[in-house]
Amino acid sequence: MVNTKRAVGISEGPKGEGGVAEHNVDNARLLLEKGDTARAIVELKKAALANPGDADVHYDIGVALVRAGRLDEAIESFVRAIKVKPSFAEAHYNLGVVFSKKGMVDDAIKEYDRAVRLKPDYFKAHFNLALALTHKGLMVHAKKELMMVGSIKRKKAIEHYNHGVELANREDFVGSLAEFREALRLCPDLYQAHNNIGALLAHNGMLDRAIAEYEKGLKINPDDPELHFNRALALGAKGDHNSALKDLGEAIRLSPGFAEAHYSLGRTLAVLNKLDWAAYEYNETLRLDPGMVIVYFELGLVLEEHGKLDEAAEAYRSFIARCRPEHGALRDQAERRLDAVEKALAAPP
Repeated sequence: MVNTKRAVGISEGPKGEGGVAEHNVDNARLLLEKGDTARAIVELKKAALANPGDADVHYDIGVALVRAGRLDEAIESFVRAIKVKPSFAEAHYNLGVVFSKKGMVDDAIKEYDRAVRLKPDYFKAHFNLALALTHKGLMVHAKKELMMVGSIKRKKAIEHYNHGVELANREDFVGSLAEFREALRLCPDLYQAHNNIGALLAHNGMLDRAIAEYEKGLKINPDDPELHFNRALALGAKGDHNSALKDLGEAIRLSPGFAEAHYSLGRTLAVLNKLDWAAYEYNETLRLDPGMVIVYFELGLVLEEHGKLDEAAEAYRSFIARCRPEHGALRDQAERRLDAVEKALAAPP
């Protein structure tokens, strides 16, 4: 049997704002922060007397009274808030919490139900409603509410995830990391958040932590090519090229058209002096994505080192013909390499 007293707690306040009693509400907020609940209640009641039509003030009194353990008075305050503002979902929810604390489960169910009808994505209300329904043995209805809880949590998690992406694009490292962490708190199986946390950590030079984050993601979804690819980049940056090869191979197995993985595999093979294979991967990259112009230059370097001068010259020419203004320095290098290769080809045997 689920104990409804373990339900999600009261929604905190105060929330009052504006009106002639604003200073009383501000005083109450400060007093609550200091833990002086009794004096906060006095200030809030002054605000209610000055402005009895302010639903937020009645709500705040209810929250403070719950803190003080004065549950019957809290019920009266939440009821007043609802009378002023019938659509006040938070007041219905907190009234349900108080009813739950008093063992009045049927009344709690009614208030939680009203809260979720007014605010369909109200996570805490759905959760507490599920607990109360379970307490009453209404398992079919409880299961439905728990399914809503899962759906809402995932929706909120995705919202945090998307905000994290926006912040990352603005180079707000701390903010984006916090958003991805919150997404995972709400939805622990959101492996994409682990991937993005790892990318942020790697970008800031924290390679070991990045690798650990990618591994968390891979435990959730071992078949995600992006996680394998990003872990490979981090491993390569640490000099562990053999481990990087394995991850890149897995990324390509999972996503054969993953051009960037083929490119990174080519670079890794070149570092390991496996030049034929490196050239193969560079050519495969260009087949998949001819717009990756820099690959022509790196292919030229590999072919030149491997003694395939005719092919190297062709690769350099392809790079020079396709390079963009931002490739200025590389263009100069390519022209010098092409000149050297052409002279070597023209030299007598």
